[in-house]
Amino acid sequence: MRTRIITGVVAFALFLPVLVFSGHEIGKYAFMIVISLLALIATNEMCGCFGVRKVWFISIPTYLFAIAAAAITIFFGGTEQYMELLVCAGFAFAFVVFVASMFNTGKVKYTAAAAHVATVLYVMCGFLSIIGLRYFSVDGVEMGQYLFYLIFIGSWCTDSFAYFVGVAIGRHKLIPQVSPKKTVEGAIGGICGSIIGFEIYGVCLAHFAGLNVNYIALAVSAAGIAVVSQLGDLVTSFIKREQGIKDYGKVLPGHGGIMDRFDSIIAVAPILMAIVSILGIKLLA
Repeated sequence: MRTRIITGVVAFALFLPVLVFSGHEIGKYAFMIVISLLALIATNEMCGCFGVRKVWFISIPTYLFAIAAAAITIFFGGTEQYMELLVCAGFAFAFVVFVASMFNTGKVKYTAAAAHVATVLYVMCGFLSIIGLRYFSVDGVEMGQYLFYLIFIGSWCTDSFAYFVGVAIGRHKLIPQVSPKKTVEGAIGGICGSIIGFEIYGVCLAHFAGLNVNYIALAVSAAGIAVVSQLGDLVTSFIKREQGIKDYGKVLPGHGGIMDRFDSIIAVAPILMAIVSILGIKLLA
């Protein structure tokens, strides 16, 4: 527990300035590079999870895709070519792995290769959505500087409230075959925690930044984000159980790997981005 707490405090102290100064010229690139590095580490952890680090015809295309996707986001993010380039990179990655698996029949089954490809795409989309939401603009105004904090507020508040409520009054198991300790009461507590976190953040923005806050939309979004956050956590736990591993890595002593800490965040980021961009729901104005 001591190691876990120390690692958490140090990681938070290092990560917070990256978030806070992400709007400055140098800070912007530092932010994108840090998120991209986290994505690369997480991708490497998934290679380890599926046991393909030494299977060159899968691992090499995987690493090249992760690097290419990060580079495209850093240099082309926000341009008209961005999505086209990203889609092409994702297709090329899947195509190369599937063709290579076909020519190396017997070494890796197609189902295993497909599962790896799907998981890597899931991981990269999640991390790159953090960058996308950070620099999201509405009518020429960069609202992402406020909105992207909701990714972390939603994930952390959900996780914290779910844990404490589950420990205090949790009685009914949520999905014991995947995560034996999670309870229905804890899940409900996580939803309440997310709503509380979003609303408090909204009040702070209204008071200190002078923004118009849609508190109803914020609460509804918070509830949805809490559900997605917990499902994201369960999905990565499900993958670990199927692959027979305890943690995704050891880069964070006491916590495991990057995927063990960012499992909820990478699920929340694309959904929150969809809420404000695709659905056009204005949480802040």
